[in-house]
Amino acid sequence: MTKVTDIHSHIFDVRYLPFEEMVIQFSLEDLNVRQPVAEELASYLSQIFNEILYDNVSVDSGLIEVLSLLDDANDEAVKDSVTDAVFSRIIEKLLGLLLKGNRDNSRATIERSDFVTSLVRLKNLHVSEAVAGEEMTEEGLVTILAGTQHQDEEKKIELTRQFKGPLKWAMKQTNLEKYLRFLLLMLQTETNLADYLLHNTYNDTQNLVLHVHHMMDMEKAYRRGKGRREPGKPPYYDYKSKQVGKMAEVFQKNKGKLLGFVAFDPRRTGAYEICEDALNRGFIGVKMYPPLGYRPDDFAHYPALHRLYTLCVRKGIPIMTHCTPSGFEGGRGWGLNSHPVYWEEVLSRESPLDSSISYSDLKLCFGHAGGGNHSTTIYEKQLEEFSYLNSIKRAKRYEDPKTMGHDWGDEEIMLCKYKLNGWYAGQKEWESEAGYPRKVVELCTTYPNVYCDFSHLIDVIPPGDDKNPNEFRKKFESRFKEEMERDASYPFADKVMFGSDWHMKNMIDRTADFLMYFEELFMDKTAGLSAHKDKFFSKNALQFLGIREYLHRYEEYGNNVLDSETVS
Repeated sequence: MTKVTDIHSHIFDVRYLPFEEMVIQFSLEDLNVRQPVAEELASYLSQIFNEILYDNVSVDSGLIEVLSLLDDANDEAVKDSVTDAVFSRIIEKLLGLLLKGNRDNSRATIERSDFVTSLVRLKNLHVSEAVAGEEMTEEGLVTILAGTQHQDEEKKIELTRQFKGPLKWAMKQTNLEKYLRFLLLMLQTETNLADYLLHNTYNDTQNLVLHVHHMMDMEKAYRRGKGRREPGKPPYYDYKSKQVGKMAEVFQKNKGKLLGFVAFDPRRTGAYEICEDALNRGFIGVKMYPPLGYRPDDFAHYPALHRLYTLCVRKGIPIMTHCTPSGFEGGRGWGLNSHPVYWEEVLSRESPLDSSISYSDLKLCFGHAGGGNHSTTIYEKQLEEFSYLNSIKRAKRYEDPKTMGHDWGDEEIMLCKYKLNGWYAGQKEWESEAGYPRKVVELCTTYPNVYCDFSHLIDVIPPGDDKNPNEFRKKFESRFKEEMERDASYPFADKVMFGSDWHMKNMIDRTADFLMYFEELFMDKTAGLSAHKDKFFSKNALQFLGIREYLHRYEEYGNNVLDSETVS
């Protein structure tokens, strides 16, 4: 049975994200919500969700059942089931504030709860903005919870009457209905998510020997105010003092099956030291995410980049970088920071800190291999910055409909929309300077340690293109086979890897099908790829990770984190 390494996955929960800022952005994407209302809702929902995480030993079975229903997120019954799943946790949390047999202490505990305050304020905002009704005071909720005149079941009924409507309204107003799958998993702890990843995401017949988790440091990306100059609300878990340590604990618990990449944002004070410390604690690599608001070649603003790249070349530490024009964008058009042309500039440099080191030796993986077909919308004033867009025709130019302070107060209102074709492109689009995958292939076959993974190319499995379900698959397979067969200094077949991008919302319950597609592609004798099967599914990944060097690095700590099956 073919061994499989999933080189690209995630297990962070809502406490690792600047969730309040992200909800504000979701609210303002395409909904006519006043910004003050969006900010209030985001504040209340963030406080509520951070307090109701599932902390069971294993993933709640009801969650798996609900996730299986979410293929049609437009189904109102499905949305209701999701609201029910979330609301049941709220009820559990509220009743959990009661201290059995000690009414006075129960009342004091409830009165001090930010969770209670947020629920009451959410209900009152619902009354003021959407429905006629009576507002509630915190004392009123305390009376319901701490009073002795009702049994728990009666309290549940009353709490449902008071708060379920406001919760459903808030999720609709903040656009969270578009992210139901993602939201439900975000309400699991990182320990539960690791357990789910290792035991529930693939079929029993699929031989997963190693998963690699990538952290995200999003705090500096999601900001407020005109030009996004004001700091936003940070994640519930501080990145330096909490997130890295908690993830290290998860990796230690799952020795031999789960490894981690620590996130690096050059805008964070002490980013290099945080990475260096994490690598000393057992992390195997570094994750970079330029769409959050920086370019990997911006040495003038972020000299810590030189320190990181020098360290990575010196010690053979791999870097994973996001490489599509979309994803978690901290600002409009910031996904364009991930174009591989900026990494080409990095790879052409020598280290100013060590004359013996060339960045051309960096171990680098382009996550998603440049991606499928994407569209991006930017302000017209950004065209000078992203000049490579001049090589393709603009799809649309129009005035930003959100000129009433919605889009963070930007003065520029003219938008330009571009379609960027990736692995599903025709020949003309493939050759465009603006396309990501062509440059990814070029760099993989030019430099000795540059790789790519094919995570999240979800359109290769049905339904794909709604009008022509097989169109994306045909285009991808044709292009993929052509590049795999091309003569090069470093064959592309030695640089490709499997990854899923679980738990992003489009991959949550499709990882097994996604892997099955690639297994069938590599077993198809007519495709001519069978000779490269082992390399694609695991060998290239272990080479990129530098597994043997990693084990040697940690030999002095007695930290043998991988089993013999994985490294054999």
